[in-house]
Amino acid sequence: MVQGENVGQTEQNQDARIEATVAIDTGEARYEYRVEAPKEIDAFKLTKELSREKGFSFGFEESEMGAFVTEIHGMENDSQAETYWMFKVNGKLSEVGASSYIVANDDVVEWEYQESPSMEN
Repeated sequence: MVQGENVGQTEQNQDARIEATVAIDTGEARYEYRVEAPKEIDAFKLTKELSREKGFSFGFEESEMGAFVTEIHGMENDSQAETYWMFKVNGKLSEVGASSYIVANDDVVEWEYQESPSMEN
């Protein structure tokens, strides 16, 4: 009977986790990491924890609107060149910030260092 309880607990623990891919494109190199994480983790926290685990740099600033990523893998935002870190999910620019996006199972969380889209019409 104890074994059955343990199996159930193991299944519950597996159900409480997701698998996702974090892709980082610096413009010079692309890194992809397959990760397992707790359900309900946001994309910012997932990437921050991954940076600690894998040993790459990850800079950010906190604001009322959430976290703003300023640097990944040594590539810093550059306001003069108008190049910034863009956050995408499954190939599309996210409509919310990384600290507001809850990662779903099999999502691809992408960080691309690129020129900021023009706001002019």
